[in-house]
Amino acid sequence: MKEKIEELFKKYLDNTLSKEEYGELMDFIKKNGFTGEVEDIIQSHWEKVMNSDKRDKERATEKSRLLFEKIQDGIESKDTAKRSSSWSSRLSSSTVYRVAAICIIALGIFYGYKQVVMGERTDSNPVHKYGDVTLTLGDGQVKVLQENQEGEIKSSQGENIGLQKGNQIDYGNSEVLEELVYNTLTVPNGKKFDLVLSDGTRVKLNSGSSIRYPVKFINGAQRKVFLKGEAYFDVARDENHAFIVNTNNLNVEVLGTEFNVSYYPEDQHISTVLVEGSVKLYNQMPQDANGETTLTPGDLASWDKKSGKLSIKKVDTSIYTAWKDGVLLFKNESFENIRKKLERHFDIAIENNVPLLENQVYTASFTNETIGEIMEAFDEDTPFDYVYDPKLNKITITN
Repeated sequence: MKEKIEELFKKYLDNTLSKEEYGELMDFIKKNGFTGEVEDIIQSHWEKVMNSDKRDKERATEKSRLLFEKIQDGIESKDTAKRSSSWSSRLSSSTVYRVAAICIIALGIFYGYKQVVMGERTDSNPVHKYGDVTLTLGDGQVKVLQENQEGEIKSSQGENIGLQKGNQIDYGNSEVLEELVYNTLTVPNGKKFDLVLSDGTRVKLNSGSSIRYPVKFINGAQRKVFLKGEAYFDVARDENHAFIVNTNNLNVEVLGTEFNVSYYPEDQHISTVLVEGSVKLYNQMPQDANGETTLTPGDLASWDKKSGKLSIKKVDTSIYTAWKDGVLLFKNESFENIRKKLERHFDIAIENNVPLLENQVYTASFTNETIGEIMEAFDEDTPFDYVYDPKLNKITITN
């Protein structure tokens, strides 16, 4: 039996498991639980994965997460009659909790996984809710996008609206539409995703962001998208159709250029950094007295959401766009702002109980460092104590 289960689990990770074999694996686990023997099998395969390349690690991690969710769903369905009403939002059965805990530990899935699956974190921002990249179609249907999958994306009516290739969706070959139909791409903390719109405009979406956009731009109408979070735009030029990024009440309008927009609800400012070309900014609120403002390359426009005032200064644009290349780059930035960016990048909560640290200014660059290594780097510069709580996926700076 051990050899059989080992074979089935390997097939599952390799995507070669048949429907019948999948049922056999699930039945065995639900019937026998995670015995020491099964744990050894899982641990053995996970160690092999950890010695493989990055793509295989990500694929196996996602497959393992999905397997756990299937196990969870199977046990919940089996025990429906025994559950209390509180079970609907949190796994409270000791049996299910044991399955969850062993599965998570054995597969090495941490940093934001417990709170996603087991409901241990109550963040009101829907971007964080499930930890999955999601695509909401025009009719409200939600599709979960796995970052290692490829294939056509179809509407509820079966129309081909896009093509996914890994962590990118391309709408370049979407079918002709006579009216605007919007999709919404939502990227949780800890992940990034790319988008190619129907006009060829390329968008890189940062962690904790969402963008609402037409499946197909309509001739004669403005090319308008709605952003919450941060994105880098490389806009396809079209003299006859302005491209507009709406963030709250601020509009960024271009014909064709490259720029970065950051609008996180928790931040005080909406920022636009122009890399090349030109952009026009204007507030759509009728009481706005600033009118339109045009930026030139190297400009950072910062709009204060409370006062409504817009300020512009020259900056090194690479500082504000390095994230799209996987680099965390800070230059004379307060720890408060750095902390927020680390939370989004690593999908982790960081509570600072040292007020003086919030205003401490740092210049630093990180590429492949873990959150632990980054915290140690700041600790070396400005000594402080901190603890990590894996249950809450939270770092607390104590003194």
